[in-house]
Amino acid sequence: MKKLLLLIIAISFVGCAPLKMVTEIKYEGIIEMPDKSKTELFGMSNEWMVKQFTDARSVIQFSNLEIGTISGKYLMYYSPPSQYTIEINFYSIITIHVKDYKVQINIDPQGFLPRSWGVEVYSMEQIKNDANRLILSYENYLETYQKF
Repeated sequence: MKKLLLLIIAISFVGCAPLKMVTEIKYEGIIEMPDKSKTELFGMSNEWMVKQFTDARSVIQFSNLEIGTISGKYLMYYSPPSQYTIEINFYSIITIHVKDYKVQINIDPQGFLPRSWGVEVYSMEQIKNDANRLILSYENYLETYQKF
């Protein structure tokens, strides 16, 4: 009986483990495009975001050609609810700044590392890998872009 009581107490404290905030970490890429104007880069960047934001929870929140900025909330990690766990979402803000011949992409993870039963289900290493994958995807998209 004591062992069962200790097990129940231990399980109840697993969910109380401290959460790690990840907003202090940002990922950035600067890409030179010597033959592309600000308008061309803006259009290409907007198309890339539309293609990346395949989930309805990922949305472009701000887009302004005049200042050369596109920003959106991107769903980086999703775990559907199950019988014993809740739905887990982890977002990042992706911001792209464009000017003639150059673009900058920033990926800013938001919130706490997701946990299930006290265990991180999406780690800092996974965030880093996914952010770098997005930056590489953006760079490849710009370099291989074809209008028609």
